[in-house]
Amino acid sequence: MSQRPPLSTHPIKTLPEKIFPLLSPLGQKMVLGILFLPVLFFLATGAWLDFSLKPPVLSSLSGVTRVLYDLHSILRSLSYIKSLKESPLLSENISRIAGYREQIQATVKDIRQDTSIFTDKDMERLSLLEKSLIPHSPSAGENLSSPLRLASLMEKDCEQIRSGKMEKLHQIDLWISWTGGGLTIFFFLSLGASFLWIRDYWASHRYLALTEALNHSQNAIAFIDFKTRQFVLANEGFLILSGYSREELARMGDRDILPAGCLDPVGSFLSQDEASGGSVYQCQTECLRKDKTTIPVSVRLEESLWDGRKVLIEMVSDQSLQEALFKKNRETLSHLENMIKNLGEGLIELSSSGEMLSINTSGQTILGVEPEQIVGQKISTDNLFLNQEIQESFESSFQRVLEDEIPLENDFLVLKRNNLPPVEVSTTLTPFFKNQPKGTVTIGARESGEQSSPKGVLLLFRNVSRRKQAEKKVAESEEKYRRMVESSPDGIYILNGLTLTIEDHNSGFAKMMGVGEKDSLIGRSITDFATNSPETIRDNLKKLQMAEGRTPYETIFIRSDGRKVPLSLNGNRLPAKQEESFLITVRDITLRYQSESIQNLFLKIDQMLISGESAQKIASVVTECLLETFPFMVVWITPNPGSPLAPKLQGVSAISRDLEKTLRTLFKNNHPAIPDGGTTDLVEHAHHEESASFNELLRKNGIGTVYSEPVIAPQANLLGSIHVGISSQKDLSAPLKLMVRDVARKLSLATLQQKELSHIKLLEKAFGIADTPMFITDSHGLIEWCNPAYLELTALAFDEVIGKQHPYFGASSPADPGKDPWKTLYRGEPFVVEYEQESGQKKHFLGELRISPIFKDDEEIPSNLVCIELDITQDKKVEEELQDKAYHDPLTKLPNRSLFEAQINNRLKTAHNRKNLLALLFLDLDGFKAINDRFGHEMGDTLLKALAQRLLALLRSDDDLYRIGGDEFVILLNNAGGDHEIAAVSRRILASIHEPFHLHGKLISVGASIGIAIYPENATSEGELLRHADLAMYNAKQTGRNRFVFFRDL
Repeated sequence: MSQRPPLSTHPIKTLPEKIFPLLSPLGQKMVLGILFLPVLFFLATGAWLDFSLKPPVLSSLSGVTRVLYDLHSILRSLSYIKSLKESPLLSENISRIAGYREQIQATVKDIRQDTSIFTDKDMERLSLLEKSLIPHSPSAGENLSSPLRLASLMEKDCEQIRSGKMEKLHQIDLWISWTGGGLTIFFFLSLGASFLWIRDYWASHRYLALTEALNHSQNAIAFIDFKTRQFVLANEGFLILSGYSREELARMGDRDILPAGCLDPVGSFLSQDEASGGSVYQCQTECLRKDKTTIPVSVRLEESLWDGRKVLIEMVSDQSLQEALFKKNRETLSHLENMIKNLGEGLIELSSSGEMLSINTSGQTILGVEPEQIVGQKISTDNLFLNQEIQESFESSFQRVLEDEIPLENDFLVLKRNNLPPVEVSTTLTPFFKNQPKGTVTIGARESGEQSSPKGVLLLFRNVSRRKQAEKKVAESEEKYRRMVESSPDGIYILNGLTLTIEDHNSGFAKMMGVGEKDSLIGRSITDFATNSPETIRDNLKKLQMAEGRTPYETIFIRSDGRKVPLSLNGNRLPAKQEESFLITVRDITLRYQSESIQNLFLKIDQMLISGESAQKIASVVTECLLETFPFMVVWITPNPGSPLAPKLQGVSAISRDLEKTLRTLFKNNHPAIPDGGTTDLVEHAHHEESASFNELLRKNGIGTVYSEPVIAPQANLLGSIHVGISSQKDLSAPLKLMVRDVARKLSLATLQQKELSHIKLLEKAFGIADTPMFITDSHGLIEWCNPAYLELTALAFDEVIGKQHPYFGASSPADPGKDPWKTLYRGEPFVVEYEQESGQKKHFLGELRISPIFKDDEEIPSNLVCIELDITQDKKVEEELQDKAYHDPLTKLPNRSLFEAQINNRLKTAHNRKNLLALLFLDLDGFKAINDRFGHEMGDTLLKALAQRLLALLRSDDDLYRIGGDEFVILLNNAGGDHEIAAVSRRILASIHEPFHLHGKLISVGASIGIAIYPENATSEGELLRHADLAMYNAKQTGRNRFVFFRDL
């Protein structure tokens, strides 16, 4: 045997090898990893700069800026003190100079809190500055040059520190921008390389997956060299089947795995005739495994090419699994035997002599016996049969089964049970045979040509007690449904679709056709009653079958007495019958036909009412329609004097000329022959001489009863009567009375409509000449009518307004979102709203819209809206001016005490709901009276206006400033942060007020005292809060002025 190299696979190059052919797979992954290292480096560096290095610099810069601001404040205060000492009014400025000193000392204390900013030299200067500010007597002539110099030096040092911090912050921001740029570049490089690597690697992986799937297939597949018959390649399935490894198979041929004396598949394939065998060969043989065991296999050989050479593909299937299949079949047969034993029906095996050979479990349960009690015994009255008659019947059936060799079902039998009542069963006797050649058993009739002999009979029986009870219930149910069909008010019949004959029917259908209960219509053709042709009847049956009883159709049948009856037919094909039969349901629709006619009459009357037809024309239509719908009637109308109804006579075609002449004479003389309401017997009726002859004529023409219904106007005025005569002596039926009453009501409405139309025209003329703009809309705001004054207000034409939605109803939201007009209108109340209206002549104007709802009867939503619109632009402007004067100080334009009292409670509620602090600063100017006395009130007014603007510039947007008196102001600090923040704001206010005012070419200085009360700490109400702040302000004045005092410090 020639030696061959071991089997090997041909690896497929992956993408890393294509991109980096000189690197190993590990090196390729390292290169991709190195691309991500700069990304991580720049990301970590940027985070360190932004979150670790930058925040301390920003915090230090903020502190330096704050100290620098305080130094500026100290320099300004020193300058003010110097100017006040040089002023000739030194004695008047002593308190002001003391206030500036206190402010500078408080600022120095604030600066000392930031000791990390200054050097030791700066701290020494700060101490000298603080000592130099010890209060001196005004006459001491103190020198302020030293404090000014020290403050200037500290300010210069602070500016240098701030410049250094700004430079460092700039460098950090520059480093962050460089880091972001590098991060972006390396991130996109890494992302592109990763995308390429993943794309090609996935393509390679799919091919490798296919190869691996074939290699790990459970089917045994091997490639054999066509010439040397050596194994070239084998998958995992073949290795498992043979037990050899790849290296061992590479040195072996196909004959090495064949046991001695077995069929050689490859040899047979190579030697077979090319014309007969082709390129595929299959056979059964055995395989010699490595452990020297043999297994039966099925081999399939195909010729193919692989790696440029000719090979045989050998597919081997392990046939040893068939043995497991046979075992499984045996287990299945055993399972079937168990199923038969435990079958829900009893089964007894009988020999040809009638001896019981076996009984299944279900049979034991039904009969209440054990196998040893009956097996081996001959079936008889001693064990199963209740009496001799049942035994003889069974033996006869048993012999027939043995002789005819066919199954036989027996009638119900009653069998005995052990210690239990007898049971009624149904039985089936089935012969079973023993085939001689194979010795197998066959159940049932033998096939033709079989050489077999009956071995015995299988007795299959089931308990039918429950079945008997169910059949009884079914019979009772059938009888119940039969009674339901017979008592149905609709007619029901079964029609043969081929012959069109009636197969069955209920009594309801017989009554509809005018046939007595004793007479039958079975066997008669439906064409004896139907007016349609046989072809039309069959087409209708097909339509009923397609619609499955969902779409009935209407037709007319002729009764046995010749009267036509309108009917509605519906039905479906009977699925249980072999012949083409249909179950048809018939319903008499005479009343519905009359009802529809009356409904159409009412609809026509409504249309005539809408179109404004006269009452006389409506009355004519009514009488004509009633006569057409009820041909057995005579209808006429008699009007009262002055009524808009005109006399009208309608009668059947058979009415005599004498009757018609008499009626017309009575109408001409305005003598109604019938009373104004109710039913009248003609025999008892006689109003005057003409009435007697009139009644006689009615009777001669078959009119026995007359029903009259008065036509009454809404104001209870009698307009006339409608009279209906019928041939019967009985009273008119209730539905017909109701119909006549509705007609009378419609005629009454017609007369009412005539009056209403004239009234509407009068109202339209009146609204048209009114000078108040008015319009009417539907429930959606679409304008349906407007008067000329509204067109003049909007400067629009009539066509531009009608059908268009009014701007207020079309706006996305009302002018006042707090109001919902529909809530008010649904209650039936008028609604008034103001809004801005655009106009063709004006740019816009402020309008007042007054809306009143109109409801129809029993409706909760208004059907129309009556609107009056007024131009209130000038009125609103005057109102706003008056309101502004009432709530604002005319001099400073600040909110006054009235607005303060109106708003303070809302501010307190907001602070309470949000759990915030609210500070009230009561400010009173110091020295303002002296300025008024010295420079005049005009100068004082100018000072107050300048002071108001300066205070507004210091406050936040959500804070409030009020002037509540001559030189008294109130400041509300909403959402105050705490005592430190309130004190800081108070210092800034005092500093701003102390700064001199340049007014009319003069330098004016003024001071202020501030009292502070905090909600809810010092007060819980508006009056208490203002009073406590006022007390604190007076304490500030009494303790030196030009300062602020908290109420809690009193």
